[in-house]
Amino acid sequence: MPLSYIILMIIAVLILFGIAHRVLDRLGLTDTVALVFIIAILAGSFIPDIRVHPLLSINIGGAVIPFILSGYVFFHADSSAERIRSILGAIISGIAVFALGIYLPDEPASVIVEPLYAYAVACGLISYMIGRSRKAAFISGAMGIIISDIIQWVVNIINNIPGTIRMGGAGFMDAVIISSVIAVLLVEVIGETREKLQGGTSQNKSQETSFSGPARVNVRGGNRNVNKGKR
Repeated sequence: MPLSYIILMIIAVLILFGIAHRVLDRLGLTDTVALVFIIAILAGSFIPDIRVHPLLSINIGGAVIPFILSGYVFFHADSSAERIRSILGAIISGIAVFALGIYLPDEPASVIVEPLYAYAVACGLISYMIGRSRKAAFISGAMGIIISDIIQWVVNIINNIPGTIRMGGAGFMDAVIISSVIAVLLVEVIGETREKLQGGTSQNKSQETSFSGPARVNVRGGNRNVNKGKR
């Protein structure tokens, strides 16, 4: 079973138990919408590829649905700056994955880490660093893999390189899912930790201010009133 299937099923279980609700909410997705997309990806992966060019075929579940999902998240972005970061992240990570593919050998046995996972991890890390928000990181992570294959397809056309790019195949789908999950998890864990530290510090300062300064003034004022009454 492809790793992407396992990851998607785990995510579906987390959604059903309400564990992933906060992350989905920050991605602009409801539980129902997220489950619909997961089912669409899994079901669409079994549909035969659509040949759009002699050197390019696209799978519905592995490429088309992730593209639609990225577009959905993109239009639910919180600001134009977030949209710009998602576009830049997708382009830069796509170029980086394509460049990585030039230097990594094609045979998994000749390297420590299988190239597929190296592409996904690299894309996820770059997407996190550039995206910075959950939505931008998710879009960049998913679209970066897609853009890298588009670049390879264009290069094949220019150089008359034979061989069809199968966008959305089992390995491609694994990379898309792994990359986007890594990017969002990094933002969630690192970003949430930073927010809690900053929020805790500011909250403690505000509590110290409210319980020290004003409280002493009120007590002193009260004592003066009592003393005046005794006089």
